[in-house]
Amino acid sequence: MIGLCRFCDQERPLIDAHIVPEAFYREIKSDDDAMLFLVSSNVATHPKKTPIGPYDSGILCRECEDLFWEWDDYAIRLLIADRYTAFKRVVMGDVQYFEAASVDYRKLKLFMIAVAWRASVATHAAFKKVSLGKREQRAKELLRAREPGPENEFGVAMSRLTRGHTSPEEAPFVTTPVSRYYANGSQGVRVFLGGFVADICTGRKPLPEEIRSLEIRPDRPMFAVGLPRSEVTEVRNFGPAILHHGPKLLSRIQRKKPR
Repeated sequence: MIGLCRFCDQERPLIDAHIVPEAFYREIKSDDDAMLFLVSSNVATHPKKTPIGPYDSGILCRECEDLFWEWDDYAIRLLIADRYTAFKRVVMGDVQYFEAASVDYRKLKLFMIAVAWRASVATHAAFKKVSLGKREQRAKELLRAREPGPENEFGVAMSRLTRGHTSPEEAPFVTTPVSRYYANGSQGVRVFLGGFVADICTGRKPLPEEIRSLEIRPDRPMFAVGLPRSEVTEVRNFGPAILHHGPKLLSRIQRKKPR
């Protein structure tokens, strides 16, 4: 399909572009034959099969999609392939965090900005509630310049999903990026990346202090605080939809299994 590429602003053939790299959806699948379903927190919305996660065919040309690969590849290696070797688990009372001593700040932050920007310009219905508003153009400028910008702009705070406050077990979860509004009036986009969650500040007001203290910085290790999956708002919001649609989805899956 020929259309306007949202990154280069040229009329070009557009491709099927993932907002969140496909690898994070593959990681959540239990095996190669498992099926993924896009489930809305709205019970009235019927789940849709999505084998490799939702993609958008109306935002990027091939040349521009390839420009994101350096950052996508780095995040995939750090947060999936190397997640057990790159991060050291530290427990302090009833809190735990995961520390990565060596992180490429530039690549990781540009990856996060890129995901937030792609979600904001996406035409897919799954991303309609994500908008960077006036900050959308600024995000594109940083991505085009391949520069992460100042530390206080598009700050990124990381968490790691676990089965309990001090449990070493991962509890991965993937859904489409969502807009967030914090108690101090700041705005952000929350991105689920398998076993990790990123809170990206998208407004001019910084994230709340308790979150901002965990933001990635160029001059220190990366910290990801342990976040029990059961306490995540987005996970709880899916409860009614899962209860409503779960039996029907299970029935569909069982019918498709080879005998």
